Amino acid sequence: KAAMIFQYLALNPHKGFVPKDVLLELVWPDQDPAVTRKRFHVALHFLRRLLEPDLKRGQSSSYLLRRGDAYRLETGMDGQVDALCFAQALEQAQRHERSDESQALNCFLEAETLFRGELLPGEGDCQWLVDQRQMYQRMYLKCLTKIINHLKKLFYLTCCIAL
Repeated sequence: KAAMIFQYLALNPHKGFVPKDVLLELVWPDQDPAVTRKRFHVALHFLRRLLEPDLKRGQSSSYLLRRGDAYRLETGMDGQVDALCFAQALEQAQRHERSDESQALNCFLEAETLFRGELLPGEGDCQWLVDQRQMYQRMYLKCLTKIINHLKKLFYLTCCIAL
């Protein structure tokens, strides 16, 4: 369950601090909150120890940040989430599409190389993960379509110039 909390926070930094109740429902859907709260704290303790083995009791984590009853994952300056890097490269490509087609194609190609296949394979089929998998699959197919369209256009222009 600690892994699921980590994965959700890692894949959703745009949500900021995620309320504990949201995480409880994601990890233990439709279960008694009184029971799952205890499980949640055990999972968080395990996650903190995994991320920072030398963290002292009572010391705040540098990676698992807390604000009230909400949590956020801080990856640090060198930390990256490959799925988010893929999404950022795709966004960058889309920004360049109207102004610099060559740069857009390069960004689409970069995004394609960042795609690693199914998101978190073998990690279960909870609804939020299924939704994220489908979203990234759609993004990847859109990326491939854009690459094909750019290459077709480039090929067409090359053929027209050659004639």
